[in-house]
Amino acid sequence: MKILWISGRRLGHDLASQTEHKLSNHLSSLGLEVDLLSPGSSENENYKHIRINDLKIQGLTTLSGARKVGNFIRKENMSDYDLILVDWRFIVPLKSFLVKLSTPWAIIDRGPPVTPGMFNRLQKWFWKKSWKIANEHARAGFVVSKRHSSFVRSLTHFQGALHVIKAGAEPNPNNLNEDRPIKPIKIAYVGRLDIRRGIMKIESMIRELENRGIEYNLIIHGEGDLTADMAKFADSNEKIKFFGKTSHEEVQLTLSTCHIGIMPMPDIPVWRISSPLKLAEYLAAGLIIIGPRHPGNEIQSEGTWNLLAEKDWEIYAADRISMLDKKTWEIMRDDAIESSKLLEWKKISQELKTTLEDMV
Repeated sequence: MKILWISGRRLGHDLASQTEHKLSNHLSSLGLEVDLLSPGSSENENYKHIRINDLKIQGLTTLSGARKVGNFIRKENMSDYDLILVDWRFIVPLKSFLVKLSTPWAIIDRGPPVTPGMFNRLQKWFWKKSWKIANEHARAGFVVSKRHSSFVRSLTHFQGALHVIKAGAEPNPNNLNEDRPIKPIKIAYVGRLDIRRGIMKIESMIRELENRGIEYNLIIHGEGDLTADMAKFADSNEKIKFFGKTSHEEVQLTLSTCHIGIMPMPDIPVWRISSPLKLAEYLAAGLIIIGPRHPGNEIQSEGTWNLLAEKDWEIYAADRISMLDKKTWEIMRDDAIESSKLLEWKKISQELKTTLEDMV
């Protein structure tokens, strides 16, 4: 079976592009032939990566990428593929191509628009329009959670089959069972630094830790609208290290030295329906999870690692951290690693392979 996956994520640059990279690699190892068409580049691929050059200008990135994808579709024999997966961002500008394809295709949605500012309304229109086109012409759709599925149906009235592809992680390779001294407690945040993700609550949590006299280090990896604010925050406190945008390997190494991972995304619809990559990676590194309690910050398997709070999560987290000792943390670490096995890319890919084969 040969798959073409058309994605707008920049391979090797966006942390979230690990989804495309890992799934394509594992699907290929399971016997499928996968061509991934996307911006960026990556090493150690079992699949074929076809690079498209888009413009890194807000508002033009998707349109310029879609033009390159259109050129590819015109030149290549699409009948060579058994199924095509298309990122929702490309469906509106590629509609004239997609509706004529004899090869079945499916829309893939790793999350609705969350970008703040003037482009948000336009993105939301594109998102709804994409699902409406898919309702008429696509074989099926892929979402990140059951709640995401309900969200899509309620807003777009999509009638086709919807399949869930959760975010996953590989087992962290960096000596997970080596000794990690509990003092200072090491806390990590990895991901986008956007205001809608509740990032500023991290500052409140740090104040709560300091009020209780807790020894800590905070490590932040990421970039976004609040990059400058986070850099300034780190400059004002020697216990905070800000690394900005880093590689996936560097992130894994950082997490393997930490005790706690922050999931600050608030309990609002866009995060309630999500399946965050960082949650899977935190658990694979044996981290305790702190942040607001809602379905997007959790997995079905509960565990002692879950220190999410219904309200005032920064206060609750500081209280629980103040009671943490080495033995208790080691129990929670082992529980987190065990829970992470439900989210391994290998397992998710095996389930996805079955779904894809049933579609054609």
